[in-house]
Amino acid sequence: MDMDVSALFSELSAHYSFPVTCLKAEQSDVIDLILRKEDVFAFYPTGFGKSFMYILPPLMQDLVHKPRPSNEMTHVVNH
Repeated sequence: MDMDVSALFSELSAHYSFPVTCLKAEQSDVIDLILRKEDVFAFYPTGFGKSFMYILPPLMQDLVHKPRPSNEMTHVVNH
């Protein structure tokens, strides 16, 4: 993959106010898979930062000026 998730996160942090300063390795892995347009099933405990893993990829894609097709969807299920 040509995008470095950690570098993109650092660049986003300069533009937005995030409640965290770095990503967990697992978050970075999930975000990388999403950016590569792979299906992802992430099962982590409450408070792990799952929603963050699905909020960041669209922002990262916008940062590298890769428009998203209008038919792309992300489903986040919380229980």
